[in-house]
Amino acid sequence: MLIEKSPFVHIFSSSGVVCLYHSLYVTNIYGSHLLAELFGSLRFPQTIEQAARRLCKNESCIRPESLYYINLLLKHGFLRYTDSQEESHLLSNLQQQAQYSDPRFLYLVPTSACNLRCKYCHIIDTWAAYGHHHMSLETAEAGINKFMEHSSTSCQREIMFYGGEPLLAPEVVKHAVSYIRKVDNTCRITMFTNGTNITPDIAKWMADNDVFVIVSMDGPAEVHNQMRCHADGHGGFEDTARGYDICKKAGCRLGISMVLGRHNIPGLKSAVEYLINRFEPVDLGFSTLHLHKNGENPAMVDVPLLTHEMIDTFKFIREKGVYAEHLFRRIRPFVEQQIRLKDCPSCGGKFLVAPDSSIGFCEAFLGTGRYYYPLDSFDLSNDGYNEWKGIAPIRRDECLRCPAIAICGGGCPYDAWVQHGNINNLDTIRCQQANILLEWLVWDLFEQIKGEINDPWDIIVPEPAQRQMIYSKIAVNNKSLPLQGYSTYGESN
Repeated sequence: MLIEKSPFVHIFSSSGVVCLYHSLYVTNIYGSHLLAELFGSLRFPQTIEQAARRLCKNESCIRPESLYYINLLLKHGFLRYTDSQEESHLLSNLQQQAQYSDPRFLYLVPTSACNLRCKYCHIIDTWAAYGHHHMSLETAEAGINKFMEHSSTSCQREIMFYGGEPLLAPEVVKHAVSYIRKVDNTCRITMFTNGTNITPDIAKWMADNDVFVIVSMDGPAEVHNQMRCHADGHGGFEDTARGYDICKKAGCRLGISMVLGRHNIPGLKSAVEYLINRFEPVDLGFSTLHLHKNGENPAMVDVPLLTHEMIDTFKFIREKGVYAEHLFRRIRPFVEQQIRLKDCPSCGGKFLVAPDSSIGFCEAFLGTGRYYYPLDSFDLSNDGYNEWKGIAPIRRDECLRCPAIAICGGGCPYDAWVQHGNINNLDTIRCQQANILLEWLVWDLFEQIKGEINDPWDIIVPEPAQRQMIYSKIAVNNKSLPLQGYSTYGESN
């Protein structure tokens, strides 16, 4: 039988060590230059004996090590028999999974108004044409009913209040929460807020109703206030910190969402360390900036710099046991050896009900005139919904040979639309980010397992338990934290 190299294998090398990485099986194997030489020699199908002889430099006899080497590569899928259909079957299965719709998140926007004027906000940029709208109580109920009708009971339903600033419409929020508890008391409820409008009464109400509160903060005051300002230009940190402290005193469960940009990069690790020590959040999320509809967001930073700052910060927070959403969208698939089929829940997993009684999938498109529909007539046969749920790199020919396909998920459809005019095109920003992060993960795993390649015939295949060492002290399966649940959306079965 003839063997050949898998087209899903990619070669990394560093300091004399070679790593073969299978992007579909999410498997690594480490060795010497012999790994690269073997793959370089397999330009056409050949027998195991022919490959072994090439590995032995055409010696008159085949060394036992070379046969072991090749059979190990066959066992783990780096080499394959020419008649093998295993990869084709797996790819077909993943492509089918990617088309499956599993709505589990609802964003409710009680009002499009916001009392802050954050300098990097892409929502302000795209919502300018939308104007100010305030959700009626009837729309809130109708949106919740629509979500309950079409969401799956097989997973944790999650309803998130978003804005604008949702606490500028407290009567809508309170009515909606009461209604949610009547129709599905198991539903997790999360409040995304800038924190500046929180009073002791509101905080107590959120604690009493088990509303998880995620406050937007980007670092200490001198960092936060560079971007997150009131309409008159003064920084919002003092008001935000006060709101957070009020919630903490009331007994709310609290998390922090950080937007990453030129105000806290370089210096992300220090900003995160400050927030962890000062506020003690139980959930943490990083949000990378989106493009403005006419092009680059002026607060964005160079992708390699951003990614390496996130990596350095991760190395710090994993020793603190702090989970950071967005980073873990990429790290979990690598460690757990699963494919991240979709990056954003907007691709089949999320509805957004706007205050004007329209429903869509992505907050960035509200105000663009695209991908929003009348709430009362919407169902899962909607053409826009079916276009969004089909977005997945595993279904794109141009992505199939990318090393980072397992951890990418396709990035942001809105940013792809800004860059290329089509939500189905590549988000080149997050594509670059995923590839940088993948290469770091490859070598961080080798470092974590204390791998050593001292002999040309040495070879290491990390076990699943060893891959978990990348997490260090982080508990990754806390089902009670909304940002953890959010970051697991889109992973393959």
